[in-house]
Amino acid sequence: ERSRVPHPSWPMLLRSRLAMAASSRAHVIWLHGLGDSGESWSYLEDELGPRFPGVSWEFPDAPDMPVSCNQGMEMPSWFDLRRIPVTRGEAHGGFEEAVAGVHALIQKAEDEGIHASCIVLGGFSQGGCLSLSSGLSAPRQLAGICCLSGWLSKTSAPLAQLATPVLMCHGTSDNKVPFKAGNESAEILQQAGCSKLRFREYLGLPHGTSPQEIKDVEAFLKGILAE
Repeated sequence: ERSRVPHPSWPMLLRSRLAMAASSRAHVIWLHGLGDSGESWSYLEDELGPRFPGVSWEFPDAPDMPVSCNQGMEMPSWFDLRRIPVTRGEAHGGFEEAVAGVHALIQKAEDEGIHASCIVLGGFSQGGCLSLSSGLSAPRQLAGICCLSGWLSKTSAPLAQLATPVLMCHGTSDNKVPFKAGNESAEILQQAGCSKLRFREYLGLPHGTSPQEIKDVEAFLKGILAE
């Protein structure tokens, strides 16, 4: 069963499985894409969870809000998007509030007894974009960041945690978040000193995931969550 718990500092609905066990040694927070839900990504826990004993998983829901690229229609969205395809480095309305909300999720996990160095932040598309900036600007360095089909947004938050391991994955045929946006984002971060960033490209993959990509996520998690 999943519960919805609103956070007072940000109108986000936290959809989590049962409260993380006291024995949890690590925690994964995964952020969905525009118009999606946390539930649709819970298969990651079903598929990968048994290979990571003692790791708890969280799949929050974005709040419903008007989105500019969809003629102002309300839908689950972490922040506003002016246009699709997206452009690297563009400012997005509500982005700073979304980053603050993710930092609150990280703090919530820390309050439950999980050290920041044992917390992984990940996401797809809009959620990948948010996970990238939120993780690199977190108060304390995280175990790692997974950004699938995401990009680097313009943000006022200082990206102080450049030593954080980062996995960025992108399909070469993505027509919503162009491959160029993801690749350039990775290059900019590497030039800024993000030396533990690895960028993986998937030939012909559109805006979505592939079995190989999930295998790469698993390998990344094994590297940063080794017992």
